[in-house]
Amino acid sequence: MTGCLFVALGVCLFREAGLFTGGTTGVAFLAHYLLGYSLGGVLFVINLPFYVFGWRKLGRIFTLKTFAAVGLLSAYVELLPRWVGFTHLNPVFAAVMAGLLAGAGILILIRHGASLGGV
Repeated sequence: MTGCLFVALGVCLFREAGLFTGGTTGVAFLAHYLLGYSLGGVLFVINLPFYVFGWRKLGRIFTLKTFAAVGLLSAYVELLPRWVGFTHLNPVFAAVMAGLLAGAGILILIRHGASLGGV
């Protein structure tokens, strides 16, 4: 839960600053910015095909933990803006802090045998 919360706060910092990242989260950002779709919802859907690869190569436990982590991340990404807001957010600070939070969160998840999907 902690790893997902760290990453979600990073994602929210990116979103609030009008920035985005790469990978599946970056694709979700593009769909969110260009088409107006829910960032958390798109993030969850984009990761669905990768569970097949994870199941085959990394096993059932890893895939189930990853599925739960992505689901929790998607929920946090939608809920966090209701819990915290920013009146001023410097984009450089947001980029650095979001990267640190996301990196620490992913490290926590990997350490506990999960991921946030993607390749």
